[in-house]
Amino acid sequence: MFPIRLLPLLVLLPLPGLLVAAPAPVHQATGFKLVEPSHDSILVWTRVTRDPAAAGPDRPLPKVTVVDVATGEERAPKDNAAYPKAGPRIVFPAGADWGSIRGAAIGAPGQTRVRHRAAGETTWRETAWGDVDPQADFTRVVKLPRLRPGTRHEVVIDARPTGGDAPTSFLEGAFNTAPLPAASAGAAFAVMSCQQYEDLDRPDGLAIYPSMLRGRPDFMINTGDVVYYDHGPVHALNEIGRAHV
Repeated sequence: MFPIRLLPLLVLLPLPGLLVAAPAPVHQATGFKLVEPSHDSILVWTRVTRDPAAAGPDRPLPKVTVVDVATGEERAPKDNAAYPKAGPRIVFPAGADWGSIRGAAIGAPGQTRVRHRAAGETTWRETAWGDVDPQADFTRVVKLPRLRPGTRHEVVIDARPTGGDAPTSFLEGAFNTAPLPAASAGAAFAVMSCQQYEDLDRPDGLAIYPSMLRGRPDFMINTGDVVYYDHGPVHALNEIGRAHV
């Protein structure tokens, strides 16, 4: 018999420091907006958020006061007031931060992509992935060109973390392009103005929006004062306004 020689078996195990963790999933808690539609294009406003939903109505708000920079006098903010010689003082309840106060939906780094098609089509067109801008509150605006005039279009917005391959969030919607400029066509539309944060009348916002949708409008006109942030529980003289949906 030939002698049998046993060779040592070498097993290579990855070192803990060399393991690459998958990036955390990102979300779109603030939804998306379809703006400035024309007969052949539209702009899609996208935003990436850290959490899948805004902090609930049961979450606390921090205490905000106004401090005079010269005297140090501290007082409660007044509705519809400006404070050129004062600054805000913000005190969070125990355990709360910018990401957990009532209504908060803080942004996160990531990328978005838009898929779209005319109603009835089976093939999706898609944009390239692009980074959201941290300097613009983690938003990105994407233009969709070469659309059909006077046509219903379906749209899907995908989001993925920076360094990730697959989407971790997607939202669906639809829009109508305008008819050709020389065309004569009817239109149904809705108009809104002057929302107030403390007047929310359903857990996810305002009941007027489902009512608007039941009228099947072709578009909506937002005339300004999207949300009043100069009175009520949330004043825009500090970062609380930016942290909100």
